Parts: sequence; structure tokens; C-alpha cells
Amino acid sequence: MKIAILTVHGGKNFGSYWQARALYDYLAGLGHDVFLYDSKTRNLRPLLVYSLKAAARLQFKKSLFNLKLYSLFKKDHKAVKMISSKKQLAGFDLMFYGSDEIWNVRREDMRSHPEFWGVGFDNIKKIAYAPSINYATAKDLLECGVKEALADFSAVSVRDSHSAEEIRKIYDGKVYEVLDPTFLHDRSYYEKIPYKPVDFKRYIGIYYFNLSDAVVETLRRFADSKGMKLVCIGSYNSRVDACVASENAFCYFLNADYIITNTFHGTAFSINFGKQFIACNPSKVTKISSLLERFDLVEREVSALSEEILTKLFINKPVDTDALASKVEAARKQSRIFIDTTLKTP
Repeated sequence: MKIAILTVHGGKNFGSYWQARALYDYLAGLGHDVFLYDSKTRNLRPLLVYSLKAAARLQFKKSLFNLKLYSLFKKDHKAVKMISSKKQLAGFDLMFYGSDEIWNVRREDMRSHPEFWGVGFDNIKKIAYAPSINYATAKDLLECGVKEALADFSAVSVRDSHSAEEIRKIYDGKVYEVLDPTFLHDRSYYEKIPYKPVDFKRYIGIYYFNLSDAVVETLRRFADSKGMKLVCIGSYNSRVDACVASENAFCYFLNADYIITNTFHGTAFSINFGKQFIACNPSKVTKISSLLERFDLVEREVSALSEEILTKLFINKPVDTDALASKVEAARKQSRIFIDTTLKTP
């Protein structure tokens, strides 16, 4: 079949890029002719802006880091087939919507693009795979006309329990809970992706938005006590031992001893790779909490970091990776079944 995927993928966000790429590769692996539909909602321009601002402050290493990311992302975005207009959809069999927060209508960059919930795309089969509304509600969705749009979908799935609960209030059909597309592939898929490993034998991987000096200092004391280095993944910080600029940032999770993150996809990759990790979530972001609850990992969620917490969760109460692997594989199987079944349903 000829399939289009409508999602957010064109920006500097590693999670957004890889959820799109993972679904693309999974469907292509089933033998389908797959294209990403460019919604033009995100681009790489912010990386150039960050680079220029860093250079203006004489932070040349940070400036070069962001320029390298820009170049790598731009190159990798060309690794998939894309279309960018409704006219190009002629002859397509169906369109997948998702994943990421494309139904979070409290975000202006989503609310202003009703095509994310199917508006304007007629005469094509529509399947929602793992979108999230994050903290939006059924009331918000109703105000944006999502209820009427969803009536035209052949199948609807979401990636978290809150999204499922709210969508069920406005959609008459069955709403499935599935995994984020990055889970459709196991570790072996990501191990085949080329990347340049760091030179350290033991390190703590840090995938963290707005990393503060206080967090770095806490991690430094713990790392030094264990003979480990600190590696900042996908962003620049002058206080760590290494910063990796790579569009394949999550590959650096693979060989890390521990992972510290405050993001959904940082948490998702830690779980999928069976890593010892901690998710910092002081605001109790729904999508992170829901993912941890799904795999009985609520104890990995903390509001703040301390050496005591690091010791407790990394040394004294580590993740039971064998039990986790079984749960992930079972959930992965169900997510694949959803896709396989909906593809076969007229």
C-alpha cells in the first residue's frame, strides 16, 4: 500500500524526529511505500539562531555544536521520502496520524493546524497511531472540532492513559492504548544505526532540557565517586566531560551505565533499552507519569535529584531489567498487532 504519515518531525527535537522515523521504518519494513507528509509546522531554523546567539556571546564551542546539529539533522531529514501537498496524496491508500502531541490543542502550534486531526483530508482512510493530547482535555478537543473530525477515522489509538480517557469522551469507537512508535523496534534496530561512540568506558548519559548547574554538580559528585564521566546527549554544556552532537542521539543511551532525563522520549528510550535510569518530573507531566505507570516504574520518577536519590535508585534499588524486558515485549507485540490489523481492515 501507499501510506502517508502526518506528524511533527522536521524540527530540532530528537524525540519528534525518531518517533516519525520509527513508524516510517516499521511500515516500510512491512513492504509498504511510505512517505512523511510535511506539515511545515517545525523547522531547523532555531538551531541556527542558537548558534548565532552563542557566537555573539563568544561561546564558540556551543555555537559550533549547534551548527553541527543543524547540518546532521538536515542531512538525516533527507533520508525519508516526503510529500508536502494534498495534490500529492492522489493514489495513496491511507494516512497515519501521529505520534507525538499532535492532538494537544492547548499548544498553539498544534491548535492552529487542524489537519493533525484530519480536517481537510477527504477520501482517504485515516488511522491514528499513538498521538497524545498531553494535558489537554475533552472540552478543549470539542472546542477545536476534533470530535467531528474523528468520526472519519477507521481506527484510533493513543499513547497514554490520559489521552485515552479524554478521547473516549468524544469518540464513539474503540480507543486503543499503544506504545510510542519508537517502541515498535527493539534494541537491535537502534544498534544498527551508525554513530561515533564516546571514548569513556563508564559514563552517565544526560538527556535533559534546560540542564541547571545544580543538577550537573549533583551528578558530578555521584559520578566522581563511581569513577564515571558525564556525557550530555544532544545538547551543549560546558560543565560535563563530553557533549555529543548527533541526530542519532538516543544511540548514546545504549552504552551508558545510567541515564538521567526529564523528557518523555528520554524515558521511553531508557525503558526500551532496559537501562538504569531516573526521570526527573517535578511538574508531574502526564505523558511521562503515564509511561512509567504503564511499566510499573513509578519509583523512577523524582521531583529533584540528590546524591541520596541517585544512590538509592541506581545502586540499592535498580530496575529489574529482565522483568521490564518481558513487559515491553508484550506491549510491543500488542502495538504491532494494532497496526497490522488496521492495515488489513477495509
